Order: sequence, then C-alpha cells, then structure tokens
Amino acid sequence: MKETISFRIEKVDKERLDSLCEIMNSDRSALIDDAIRAYLEFNSWFLDQVDKGLQEAVAGNFASESEVEETFSKLTRA
Repeated sequence: MKETISFRIEKVDKERLDSLCEIMNSDRSALIDDAIRAYLEFNSWFLDQVDKGLQEAVAGNFASESEVEETFSKLTRA
C-alpha cells in the first residue's frame, strides 16, 4: 500500500528531477519511488556486509598476507 509523504528539495535538484522525468517520460513520484527503493536496497545490503565483516573480525577470521597479495594482484592486472 502506497502512502503519501512530503519533503523539501533544493531547487536545482527539482529541476534536474523534472528534466529526467521529461526525458524518461515518467512522473516525479515514479522516479522518486525508484530512487528511494534503490537507496534502501543498497544501504541495507551494505550495512549487512559491514555487520558480517565485523562478526568475522570479532571471530578472528582475517585474510592471510598471501591471500591479500593474491587478490591485490588479480585486481591490479591490466
């Protein structure tokens, strides 16, 4: 069930939102709803990952030096 809320927004952001609405052939409510949903999903996932990492740290589960080096090497290969 959808509910109505109101909030303040900077003029420049409202103008950008209206521009996106026009380009995407959508309305403000739909774009704001999508943006809020994406924000909530990402931040819920992120906080869950932080919590898991903290639990692993408390349990003493850390990557070894060789595991860190291997991962770093994979990420920095061109």
